[in-house]
Amino acid sequence: MVAFLISLAASVQDIRTRSIANAASLALALLGAGWRCMHAPQTLVYYTGFSVAICLLMVVGELLFRRVSGRMAIGMGDIKFIAAWSLWLGPAVIFGVGIGCAFAALFGIIAKQKTIALVPWLTAGFVLTGVVCRFM
Repeated sequence: MVAFLISLAASVQDIRTRSIANAASLALALLGAGWRCMHAPQTLVYYTGFSVAICLLMVVGELLFRRVSGRMAIGMGDIKFIAAWSLWLGPAVIFGVGIGCAFAALFGIIAKQKTIALVPWLTAGFVLTGVVCRFM
């Protein structure tokens, strides 16, 4: 619930300013790590390693894309947000990103926008993924 509220605040900020406060991603990551310590301590190292790995891969991929194309594909704030959520969801965060990006692409096509705030759509994807994983 707390992760959703933080993500909701980050979503509003992303819609308004097209940026995400580092504090939102940090709070999300710290709370995710704290939740892991309390409820599933055996997974903390694995999820933390996964979070670092996904962050590094996405940063390298984004920087290479920027170098080759001369434009942005995803913001660094979005990458930090995804990495923070990966402490909550682990590898299932990949499904959340896929769902969120599909929602964002559909919205972009319908609204005929070339750029969109991604965090609201990522939040929807992560919450949906979390609900589905909880009941499976």
